[in-house]
Amino acid sequence: MLEIREITANRILNPTSIDLGEYVINPYMGCEFSCLYCYVRSNKAVRKRIYFTVNNFMDIFKAVLEPKNPRFAARNKAIYVLLNEGIPVTPYYSPVIPWVTDIKESFLPFEKAQGIEFKHVNFNLKNTHDILENIFQIQPCLKEKLTAMLYERDFYKQTWKELDEEIERQAQEAKKEYKIHRHGFGDFFKNTYW
Repeated sequence: MLEIREITANRILNPTSIDLGEYVINPYMGCEFSCLYCYVRSNKAVRKRIYFTVNNFMDIFKAVLEPKNPRFAARNKAIYVLLNEGIPVTPYYSPVIPWVTDIKESFLPFEKAQGIEFKHVNFNLKNTHDILENIFQIQPCLKEKLTAMLYERDFYKQTWKELDEEIERQAQEAKKEYKIHRHGFGDFFKNTYW
């Protein structure tokens, strides 16, 4: 259950290096979902469009990476209901983790969505090693490939290129718009947008 605690803030505007601007207002710390991969572990900014985070981790990964989030089927059903009611929702696959997130048929469940966005995991987070260690405990066979994403620039680029091409293929097949948010190798919060 969400717990709200009031605190005195030292400042309202905080400098940022993410592509939202020079400063952000981040009035909330913490989130009821406790997603391990969340780079700020705080509530997301409210936008005019509704972004609904979906993903497709196997249940064993979901239990570790998103311990308190609703099950994927429930999230997908909520998006389906909102779209059928004419409410503009953008399904937002976040994070896309190679070999952990299944992006096959990602456009299929969201027929009425104008488009879908994908946020590739940032391998430069402070807790990246914690995230990976949790994945390795579940699937030790992923250790070599995911570790290579941290240290081998060409492997990193090739892996994301292949995933991006698969997303593009699916988008063309579904005749849908899409956007990919990706961090460059070694870049901290410098997304490239496709």
